[in-house]
Amino acid sequence: MDLLLGMLVMMCFPVYLAVQVLALMRWPWRISLVPLLLMGAALVSTVAGFAQGSNLAPIFLILGAPVSLAWLGVAYLIRR
Repeated sequence: MDLLLGMLVMMCFPVYLAVQVLALMRWPWRISLVPLLLMGAALVSTVAGFAQGSNLAPIFLILGAPVSLAWLGVAYLIRR
């Protein structure tokens, strides 16, 4: 069960990227930019961590993707 949950959390990042691109094409900028700001900060942190040789560098991307995906999902439900 733990392995399945871990795989589900890690798969949120590629799904988030696809949903974010679709949201930017279809929705107003205000709604679709909020999760992009969060993930942008996570990406900056990840790049800085990789530059310093940290093995936990992508943790903010991995843990921020489900939150951002949930934001886009709630925004979709509200707009519907």
